[in-house]
Parts: sequence; structure tokens; C-alpha cells
Amino acid sequence: MNNFNLCSKCNGKIFTLLIDSENNRLLTQCEQCGYERIFIRIKELNISRTISKEIRYIVLNRQYWRCNQCGEKLKYNSEVDWSNAQVAHIDHIFPYSKRKEYPNGEDNINEPENLQALCPDCNNKKRDKTTQ
Repeated sequence: MNNFNLCSKCNGKIFTLLIDSENNRLLTQCEQCGYERIFIRIKELNISRTISKEIRYIVLNRQYWRCNQCGEKLKYNSEVDWSNAQVAHIDHIFPYSKRKEYPNGEDNINEPENLQALCPDCNNKKRDKTTQ
């Protein structure tokens, strides 16, 4: 399977010249005739809300393994044998549901600066609100 389209004028290969993600457009040009330029709407970015193990650890370690709201002791996952700690929820400070409005761009919504560790109770209270 090829990763190019064909020009509607000469059947030449169309290549991407510029991705304008701010305006959700794609600029392409034909390899053969060189003159055809087409702006095409790109599909919405598919940004996962999954946080890697490494980032999860960085966030928890940065907060000294405590909930950022109430100070409750947290643990990495349920396999850790800390009986007096709750499993951490990694939360987006600027909500994932509002990622298109994120000041650093929606593709940066999962950056560590936008993540905090919360206990389950505090995370459920926060929902999709922005915390300070």
C-alpha cells in the first residue's frame, strides 16, 4: 500500500509539503506537474490519554508519593504492598476533555507539567475541572 494519492490533473504522485495543524489543513503538491496544490482537512488528532509508566513514576516521585490535593499516601499500582496507601490516579490538571483549549497545544496535553497524582477520592471530586 502506498502512502500517497494521485493528482487529479496528471495522475502524478501527490506529496505532503506542509501540515498546518493550527488551522487543521494539509498542503500537498503533485510530483509531476508541480502546480497543483490542494488544501485538505486533516482528521482530528487522536491523542491518547494513556500515561506511560515512566511519566507516571516521574509525577509520583515529584509529589513525594502523596496526593496533590489532600496529602494522602499513594502507591504506584495495586501490586505494591503498601497497606496504608491508595493507588494513585494520574490526573490532567488542564482537563483532557478540554485538550483543544490547552495553552501549550492539544498534542502536549500529556506533558508532565500538566499531570498530577491524586487519590481516587480527590480525582472523583475534581472530574473535568481545572485545578490551580
